[in-house]
Amino acid sequence: MPTSFNRTLPYLFTNPGTYLTSALSQAAATYIPTPVKKLKLEQIHKSQQSRFIMNIGCTRFETSATVLQSYPESILTAMIEVNSPVKPYIFDGRHTYFLDRDAKHFPLILNYLRNQARIHSDMLPRDVRSLNELQVECNFYELRHLELEVQKKILDLQQLSLI
Repeated sequence: MPTSFNRTLPYLFTNPGTYLTSALSQAAATYIPTPVKKLKLEQIHKSQQSRFIMNIGCTRFETSATVLQSYPESILTAMIEVNSPVKPYIFDGRHTYFLDRDAKHFPLILNYLRNQARIHSDMLPRDVRSLNELQVECNFYELRHLELEVQKKILDLQQLSLI
């Protein structure tokens, strides 16, 4: 065993709180964000600058332009563009967009957009009725990739029910 470990081990057992505090202080003093972490922090800052409310069927969701623009072909991206005929209204000091849609599946749609238009099939609903509802919403928002994933899951479930 290295000698520094032999000296540290008895100290660790007799003064665990002090050792941990010292180790954390040293780590904090030498912290330098990695390029990936720095990029994430910049993205968070950018998102905070472009926050607004989505009022979907009288349910409020807070998101950012960055999220809605992650799937450029969608209605959500087109809706928030400068030249869009859809203009936000101000509610509680925030830019707010109202869409008269069912809010049931909007959290899944937002998470899909937050994950750069990627989704794992396990994240989708597990019953055909909910998948059909989600497919209608995907069609409305023009989220073609997600709509195809939903259709695939419906087919998979239908094939399973035939077995």
